[in-house]
Amino acid sequence: MQQIAPRRWRLTRFSFVLLLLLAACADLSEPTPVAKRTPIAGQATPAAPTRTAAGRDDQTWLIMLYSDADDEILEEDMLNDLNEAELVGSTDRVRVVAQMDRYDGGYDGDGDWTSTKRFYIEQDDNLEQMNSKELADLGEQNMADADTLIDFVTWAAKAYPSDKYVLIMSDHGSGWPGGWTDPEPSTLGRHDIPLAESFGDMLFLMEMSEAFEHIIAETGIGEFELIGFDACLMSHVEVYSAIAPYARYAVASQEVEPSLGWAYAAILGRLTDSPEIDGAELSRAIVDSYIEQDQQILDDDARAKYVSRTYDFDGEVSAEEVLVQERKAITLTAVDLGKLPAVIDALDRLVITLAEAERKDIAAARRYTQAFESVFDSDQPKPYIDLGHFAQLLKQKVNVPSVNKAADDLIKAIDKSLIEEKHGDEKAGATGISIHFPNSKLYTSADAGYKSYNTVAVSFVNDSLWDEFLAFQYAKKPLPTTVEQPTATIERQPTPEPVDVGDVEAPGADPITVAPIQLSSTTASLDRPVVLNSSITGDNIAFVYIFIGYYDQESDAIRVLDMDYLDAEQTREIGGVFYPDWGTASTIDIEFEWDTQVFAMQNETQSSLALFSPEDYGASPEEATYTVEGLYTTAKGKKSRRALLLFSNGELVQVLGYTGKEDTGSLREINPKPGDKFVLLDTWLEESQQTGESEFVNYEGEDFVFGSDNFTWKLEPAPAGNYLVGFFAEDFDGNVYSAYETLIVE
Repeated sequence: MQQIAPRRWRLTRFSFVLLLLLAACADLSEPTPVAKRTPIAGQATPAAPTRTAAGRDDQTWLIMLYSDADDEILEEDMLNDLNEAELVGSTDRVRVVAQMDRYDGGYDGDGDWTSTKRFYIEQDDNLEQMNSKELADLGEQNMADADTLIDFVTWAAKAYPSDKYVLIMSDHGSGWPGGWTDPEPSTLGRHDIPLAESFGDMLFLMEMSEAFEHIIAETGIGEFELIGFDACLMSHVEVYSAIAPYARYAVASQEVEPSLGWAYAAILGRLTDSPEIDGAELSRAIVDSYIEQDQQILDDDARAKYVSRTYDFDGEVSAEEVLVQERKAITLTAVDLGKLPAVIDALDRLVITLAEAERKDIAAARRYTQAFESVFDSDQPKPYIDLGHFAQLLKQKVNVPSVNKAADDLIKAIDKSLIEEKHGDEKAGATGISIHFPNSKLYTSADAGYKSYNTVAVSFVNDSLWDEFLAFQYAKKPLPTTVEQPTATIERQPTPEPVDVGDVEAPGADPITVAPIQLSSTTASLDRPVVLNSSITGDNIAFVYIFIGYYDQESDAIRVLDMDYLDAEQTREIGGVFYPDWGTASTIDIEFEWDTQVFAMQNETQSSLALFSPEDYGASPEEATYTVEGLYTTAKGKKSRRALLLFSNGELVQVLGYTGKEDTGSLREINPKPGDKFVLLDTWLEESQQTGESEFVNYEGEDFVFGSDNFTWKLEPAPAGNYLVGFFAEDFDGNVYSAYETLIVE
């Protein structure tokens, strides 16, 4: 067996979702050459931008599409978006330009060029091939560099002056860290921060702020009418704080986006039909048309191609049938950035009241809040939580009058800042804006911890008391007692000096005791199930899991075959999100009957035992979604990437791939093609040679090759032999406590 990576048990897994796609839009006349700008590093600080007046009936628009498709997963999807934009093209009042960098060795259609090119998007009815005017071939450019972004926007703004400027950025998004990576050319980046060591070079959030500041100063455009992120996970209050000084409106997703991306033909159609609208109406059109009006669903030929790529199905499928599937896990938010100061002010006032709350109750609210995909250590609870839903949970878990009022005020402020918001049924609890609330381990980690956060999300750190609240929660640092009067706008502040919060503790992590397991029998089989009984004592029980592990005598290790939530006697619901209620007693009794069956993954030609990990705690076990972890390699690819298979109702419904090392970085939807390979990662519990303690380790298992049939799960008898069975209890900080017993399966 080949060892992959030691890790603790991943109790929280990636949600059932569909991912990102990218952008395209267009129009222009011959561009005027613009000299290469001075690199951003070392430049003097430009003057602050001024807000522009409302639009006129004869106003003109420039839509700028920054499409970083230098990625094996993204490339084809982003080209599809540019082709969709061509269905409308540019007009004399709405001009669209795009800069796209492609991947070498991925999608070989649409010219199969691999450099970075600029286009003037022109009307064309062909969804299979771009026919817009190529303005320039820039060779291989680093789209993860702020200078590249600045050069593109300043070139476009000076070459095509307009009344309204819209920038839509497409690639892998990562939330408050930023996004927009580029493997070719490979660079180390300019920033010496812990986050860069594992994420590599990318367009960090503070770099975006710097880039926008320089663009405003160099072009004199005043501000962007709208900045849109056709990318995953970017609807963060941290992100909006970073771009608020430079734009009136913004559109972004809290969750990973489906490969469809935005509905560019519908967006451009709305704007070209009514160029007198403002950015608020345009942002509303982006959200309203999302998924519903995408040409890859509405066009019969495009839909057949998309269904074949995405669902591995060659039969006839209606647009409505595809829409039902694609709507399930989406999120998209349009925000009035002028109202963001009121949101941050309401958040600060809530933060101050939390000094009156039990920190353990705050931890409980965080743990049960609707959370979105994580780009950090996936062994830890997801730190990207919905801000409005968190306020709702605080009212239930903390229930202090001052907190309740402040939570209501924050919910109202968020609602007022939203122009439009939509989310699918599987993202109940999404209210439009996320925030980073890590557990104690992530708070001190290099990637997700305060040393990176306070540097990268510097605008929000300076604008809000959130970093002070995190220091209060985990290091008992005192909270301020008053809030300064908010200003009408948010201005960029200098990066603060590095801080060290000192000793960190974990509220919500008081020890939990799992009593020894009592078995109804020491042997079991299909016709003789075994019943496990135990009791769990503690005041901070978040979740309880059943554990089934097979003992391999040769390796002296335990292979994990099953891990699943156990239901509490009561289930509570807030905003459509369910969580267990273990009652007020400090000790709860646990019982589980195992029929000695475990799950296997199969296709037409093979079957293998696989660990199906539960995704979310639902209203009932039947509503659960499960994930299988492995390594994904395309038929043409030379490198494998960590990936997840998502199953629902017994069938594979989605493939997600990581962009970072191991299981870190942004997630992106993968559309499997025949010949692509997925290697199962089997999870084993073994003794660490370094510490002598038990740890979970992944090893490569069976290879599955994608073909004409879909992957499904099935129950099959557990192999005969010795087993370790028991219960895991997780506290509100993500720590795990366990008890096991041995069993023989005949």
